[in-house]
Amino acid sequence: MNKNKYQRHEQYVKRKSFLKKFGRKLFILLSTEDRKIRKRKVIYKKAKKVASIIKEHIVIDLPEILSIEINYRKVFLEKIDLIRTYLPSKKYRCSIDHSKITRIDPEALLVLAAEIKRSVSKEHNRYLTYNKNYAPKDEQVIRMLNSIGYWKHFNIKMENTNDKKRKYLKIIHDTTANNMHVVELREFFEDKLNFLTDETTGMFDDAISEAIANSVEHAYIKEQELITIDKAWWLSGSYNIETKELFFGCYDQGIGVKDALGHLDNRLVKKWIENLKIMTQSDSNVIETLVTKELPKYKNTDRGHGFKHFIKFIEDYSHGSLNIYSKKGECKFVKQEESIITQKYDYDDSLHGTLIVWKIKISGEINENL
Repeated sequence: MNKNKYQRHEQYVKRKSFLKKFGRKLFILLSTEDRKIRKRKVIYKKAKKVASIIKEHIVIDLPEILSIEINYRKVFLEKIDLIRTYLPSKKYRCSIDHSKITRIDPEALLVLAAEIKRSVSKEHNRYLTYNKNYAPKDEQVIRMLNSIGYWKHFNIKMENTNDKKRKYLKIIHDTTANNMHVVELREFFEDKLNFLTDETTGMFDDAISEAIANSVEHAYIKEQELITIDKAWWLSGSYNIETKELFFGCYDQGIGVKDALGHLDNRLVKKWIENLKIMTQSDSNVIETLVTKELPKYKNTDRGHGFKHFIKFIEDYSHGSLNIYSKKGECKFVKQEESIITQKYDYDDSLHGTLIVWKIKISGEINENL
């Protein structure tokens, strides 16, 4: 045994000696300029290694309940602000701790995934790695993140595990108004659920198309180019097998509904904004106005009625809701039997963009055999 160890050590010494000698010979053969370049590279690598060690390590602890509902909104948005501050910065080593999460709402997950994606985009030249110390511990949360393609969205390979209670469409992300994604979302639901008629199919397509088109055409301005992925939007969908509730939502990181109106250069729209004193109203009031009234720009055009497309879709169902969050405002339209109840909220904190969420309760059977 000792003899084998000695032989292995002897081979190791010889190999190391050869590589060192070969390296010296190679260095001698290099030109003076090449030697300088090589020395600079060695110095840079050492400095980079030291810098990574001495960087302050920031750990962002995600809360137990990840939700944008009133009771959890403030904490959630505080975590989003921390991600925006530390994750893109090369001054820090940043980790996002998922271990405490016990519940995630689909809309909050969509925002979280989008914000992390923005922070590690090509503009910031940052990359994510998986650390099991900060991974979720709750089995339901693990299955949800895997099913919705959360890790895959950041090019992190994970085992495929399906959520038995809820089925998810993988997160869709694009920077163009491509109707292919609308069809992808519709077919995801149609494969399992019998809830769309010929009329509601058109409404469904119009609602999603309008949300995506607004993100691409109006949500972003030139001044945002360095801090966002220009014209980017994120789309997600899911349904709960037990409660028969559908969810689909669209999120962008633009300037918000109210400010987007202020940047429109159409003469008729500007006059409409002035007459209604839109720019002096709260974010929630602006959202309500856009949903319940028509913008002059869209009359007699293929795009139709703008934000009115969003609420048209839930009007055809007995129970459903439309939530629109934009900056400091939230406007919720709840369909109960034959009436729609409007609820408005304005907050001190701000969402970084606009989030549109539809939730619908269906009565038909879910075909899990397909």
